[in-house]
Amino acid sequence: MTPTGAPAQTPPEVSVNVTNATVPPASAALVAPQPAIPVQLSSAPAPTDTGKIKPLPVDLPAQFFIQTGAFKKTADADTLRDKLTALAPAKVVPTRLGADDFNAVLLGPIQTMNDAQRLLKQITGMGYSDAVLIIE
Repeated sequence: MTPTGAPAQTPPEVSVNVTNATVPPASAALVAPQPAIPVQLSSAPAPTDTGKIKPLPVDLPAQFFIQTGAFKKTADADTLRDKLTALAPAKVVPTRLGADDFNAVLLGPIQTMNDAQRLLKQITGMGYSDAVLIIE
């Protein structure tokens, strides 16, 4: 009897016939499916028609310099400046990186981008592999 006084009902029997069914492993049943996450493959803009792209002139109005080194000691910067002055005009420029003061050795100004690239290649060939081209 149920609490209300009505006789208890037994559920009807149900038979199920399953063919060609697979049962997932027990561990798969415990893992909830994850929602799909959208992924952006690239932040680059879509490719454009290269026939519409006009190349910019290589020698835009700018000044080109090559930084060959940066030193804490002014004497070290002066030594490098004196060594490289035969290649191009050279100067020592005080600069700051964070809280530290340095003396950067710059060659230039150099007249054209082609000349600057040629000089940079020559300087890196001399062993100054950290030399960089600066465009102002």
